[in-house]
Amino acid sequence: MSVTASAAQAVSATVAALFPEAGRSSVLLDDELILYPQGRPEDEAIAGYLAGLTAHANVAANSIACGSILAGPSSETDEFGDIAFWLGEGDFGAGHETQVLEALHLAALLTAQTMISPIILSSYLPAAQRLSSPNGETQRLIGELGQLRDAWCFRVERLAGSEGLVMYVLVGFKDGAGWAGLLGLGVWT
Repeated sequence: MSVTASAAQAVSATVAALFPEAGRSSVLLDDELILYPQGRPEDEAIAGYLAGLTAHANVAANSIACGSILAGPSSETDEFGDIAFWLGEGDFGAGHETQVLEALHLAALLTAQTMISPIILSSYLPAAQRLSSPNGETQRLIGELGQLRDAWCFRVERLAGSEGLVMYVLVGFKDGAGWAGLLGLGVWT
């Protein structure tokens, strides 16, 4: 599955909002719309999985009329999409939000006012979305996310220089590949 043109635009908006133009090369964004802040994995199957994760996340979000499946319909805008990332090996399990943000090259967005909060997951998606009967697109995404062991999620509010932007990060361990996940943005004012 490939990313649609509108999803590519939404994912590009997420990347542009989080990474200044000069810093984008540090995350090794590739043509498949995947963030590789720790370098590209040698195994192309991992890249294929991550490309599918980006595509499925954006199709699922579109199917429930929102931009980011992680931010959900509570976001005040649909301009941002979700993008998959790969961190590889490291200490990125639950409770290591700062290490994840540092590995993603996003620690510069943290200030003394930044609030980081855990998000409860239900069927691999934020529970607050209350998707009591997920549609087919969302079920496919849940299947992809199901390949991530020890999945966890957190929200980051009050990012430096970004009025109302809220970042969502879902992280899990893919056997044989290391830590990977999804990154999304929403807006709350």
